[in-house]
Amino acid sequence: MIPRRMDSAGRRAPRARPARTPVSAARALLPAALALAGCATTTEGRLRLRGIEIEGNEEIRDRQILERLALEAEDGWAWDDERYLDPMLFERDVPRIARIYRAFGYYHATLDGVSLRWAPEGDGVVLTFHVTEGPPTILERLELTGAEDLPPSVQSELRAALRVAEGRRLTEDDWDATKDGLRRVLRDHGYPTPRVEGTVRIDPGTNTASADLRLDPGAPARFGDVLIDGLQRVPEPPIRAEIGIEPGTPYSAAAVEDARDALVAAGLFSGVEVVEVPRPPAAGNAADDRGVVDLDVHLDEGNMQGIKLGGGFATEQERQQAELTARWEHRNLFGGLRRIVWNNRFGWAFNFADPEHTDLGPFGGTSLAFRQPREDDLRLAFLASLKYEAEPVSPEYSTHTIQARVGAERTFRDRTWSLGLHNGVRWVDLWNVRNPDAVAEVPYLLYLLDATLALDLRDDPLRTREGHYVSLLLRLGVDPAGGAYDDDPARDFYRYVLIQQDLRGYYRLHERLTLALRVASGLVLPFGDESLAPPDERLFSGGANSIRGYPFRRIGTWFSCPDDDPECEERVPPGQSVPPAGGNTLWEFSAELRVEIVGGLSAAAFFDAGNVLDGAFRTVYPESISRFHPSVGAGLRYQTAVGPIRLDVAVPLQDDPRLADVGPVAFHLTIGEAF
Repeated sequence: MIPRRMDSAGRRAPRARPARTPVSAARALLPAALALAGCATTTEGRLRLRGIEIEGNEEIRDRQILERLALEAEDGWAWDDERYLDPMLFERDVPRIARIYRAFGYYHATLDGVSLRWAPEGDGVVLTFHVTEGPPTILERLELTGAEDLPPSVQSELRAALRVAEGRRLTEDDWDATKDGLRRVLRDHGYPTPRVEGTVRIDPGTNTASADLRLDPGAPARFGDVLIDGLQRVPEPPIRAEIGIEPGTPYSAAAVEDARDALVAAGLFSGVEVVEVPRPPAAGNAADDRGVVDLDVHLDEGNMQGIKLGGGFATEQERQQAELTARWEHRNLFGGLRRIVWNNRFGWAFNFADPEHTDLGPFGGTSLAFRQPREDDLRLAFLASLKYEAEPVSPEYSTHTIQARVGAERTFRDRTWSLGLHNGVRWVDLWNVRNPDAVAEVPYLLYLLDATLALDLRDDPLRTREGHYVSLLLRLGVDPAGGAYDDDPARDFYRYVLIQQDLRGYYRLHERLTLALRVASGLVLPFGDESLAPPDERLFSGGANSIRGYPFRRIGTWFSCPDDDPECEERVPPGQSVPPAGGNTLWEFSAELRVEIVGGLSAAAFFDAGNVLDGAFRTVYPESISRFHPSVGAGLRYQTAVGPIRLDVAVPLQDDPRLADVGPVAFHLTIGEAF
């Protein structure tokens, strides 16, 4: 029985520091604790389990043990469900502690006792397991046999698949992962039914182990027939091309997995199943001794049409906005897997911090996109689109645009690489212009020729933990009509080359810890003596997805001195009181450390920096070339089906006289990661 005391509420409770209970008495601990529950229960006869602790562990973390127990404690969050101390689960977990330690290579670990105490809140208990780890078991000898007759390249991959090594602690997870990895290598190199057997001998006296791994690759095989069923409206030739497996080619499990992934990524099926059906060598009528593996592909066609409705709200230091979205899509218009998508977006923006300019006006647009794939290749397609948008380019002005373009896109088999070539026209009209001296309110027409390249190696685009992403845009823009767009009559044409790149890396430092890095740049190069960059292509920075210490696109929207502010004019060089809005050169750098807390909740700490220049290597103010606009901050994210809801708070670390009215703290509430 647990010694009893009276707490301040007049109830009997376990001691704050109870003596350890031997494992043999564990069955007596819980009935005694339940008898003392009193006011601590929310349901009569049950104790709320407010926490589980492990004491005495040094190498194995609490979480590694707790996630393998049947008992679960409350996480401490207000929205968390109540959990209780279940006697049956408790009895299962008592012997499980030692088994968990053996799985981590600690064969001398013991459970010395169990204790129970009231939680600080007084409305539940904390359960503590007291353990002694003992010394780990080290792998002293490892021998791999059965691979001697395989090609050297395959032997090299087999060695790389070993998760266990001599001189390291031997764990069950690493041992199982090693055997699975060896099977995967053999299956990827033409052996569909390999056998991998292993034996481990433990010497408790010396705390060492010796292990033997024996491989039997089995007979090599080739692919046989590929049978497809379930197609009704979808034509078979492009689907067979997506599978990409020809009869007679050497068998590869990786090729089967790639075919399955390609069918899922096509977005046409609600169910995809690829079944391997082995045949013995004689049944395949093969001239060699290889076996044959047929593939049965079972497909369930999904709904070819769909409508999605949504909405959102975002707020930051100088901009608050709400929007509604609607999307209609048809994936097989008139047959032939022609896809048409109609996107609509409408919102209104405000700046409640500026009483004189509270209403920032509407924004949004509508677009119609058409995609016609090649008859026998879904990854090569003709594209056409028509779009209208009304968007803020910066706090100084917004644009109405109508754009039409056509092009082609090539996505490679693994869908990580994509190339595009597009050309079209865009009509632009400026509105909501605050300072007519910064930009000319003259409509203009542009001809655009775009080349795009993207490489996406992320494990999950919405919740990325590791991988890389690269994108590149090359654009040639020409105004075919020409016109007087500024005060200089010699500069009458918009002719330019735009180069934009975005490089991201995600590195998983720990199971719950990810380092995310991003480097982005933009360069607008007008060519010809009478040319300049159009307002809708000028570069800005700042906001929720760039340098978070600054408001929406404020870097590049330089501060202009009021007529009655002599102190401001002293800071601004002569002739530069009204700098041009936007720049021709941009660079940004971001580093973010993301930590998963519990469930869908995570936190992040970040550093951002960058600058916007009004020329390739010059700025409005000579000294401002050193203004890197560094900012630091932290935030919370909560994962949802459409991406994380993100709250970031950031502080700029460097003053810039061109941004004299920027506040000391910036905040951003939006949906989606910054990058």
